[in-house]
Amino acid sequence: MPYIFNLFSIILGMIVLLLVGCDYKSSDKSETTLTSSHSLVHRSEPLIVEITGSDYQWQLRYPGADGKLGTSDDIHAVRHPHVPVHREMRFQLNSHDYLYTFAIPKLKLNELVVPDLTYTLEFNVDEIGKLEFRGDQFCGYTHPELSGILIVESQEDFEAWLKTKKRK
Repeated sequence: MPYIFNLFSIILGMIVLLLVGCDYKSSDKSETTLTSSHSLVHRSEPLIVEITGSDYQWQLRYPGADGKLGTSDDIHAVRHPHVPVHREMRFQLNSHDYLYTFAIPKLKLNELVVPDLTYTLEFNVDEIGKLEFRGDQFCGYTHPELSGILIVESQEDFEAWLKTKKRK
């Protein structure tokens, strides 16, 4: 009986998160996007980072020199996202396998990530520093690889970090 109650609680929680925390949008018939916007500063070109939950960890993908995701020069990293200070950011969250949560409490960002859907978090950070982010997977176990640090740094330090990832 406790198993059924826990499963019911998880499903109810997911429904509430979907209904309360997201605006439903569909820009084209092949892709469904759920958006939570927490934008502080609007720029014409936000930096887009794809963050994918896979095997209980976050896979990160940044655009390469061409400025586009999904091309051969993309830059890959794991777990700890780096972002430049004072830059409009757009995290595109998705999952290859399980239901995940992704939250940055200090920025009041929280999103449920469901396989085969893309969720967008938009934000800007005005201070250099490190912010805790939390992730989890709805299986009842803790996966420490899903939590980490969002590193906010100067544009120069961010570009230097990207160069270290290109060499790998």
